[in-house]
Amino acid sequence: MNALLRRARMAEITAKEASARLSELQNAPVPSVASQPHLDQALKLATEIGHPVYDCVYFALAVRHETHVVTADRRFAVAATTAALTDRVRLLSP
Repeated sequence: MNALLRRARMAEITAKEASARLSELQNAPVPSVASQPHLDQALKLATEIGHPVYDCVYFALAVRHETHVVTADRRFAVAATTAALTDRVRLLSP
């Protein structure tokens, strides 16, 4: 949702387009996963890479489930390179 908000604020998409994309995401066949069991790892990662913990929750989930975080946030992707688990964060190409 934050990415949609940012794109709308930058006038890359309209508020109506952001709402439509959010609806698509909510209807996507993606399972929900509880984040609470991963908060300790997220805090450790945030401390290690010097990045906000909310992104590191996704990072911790990716590590635990042996998958990847896909992000358009270059700063997060660069910060993740300081962690031993850098292969878990993939930057979307612009």
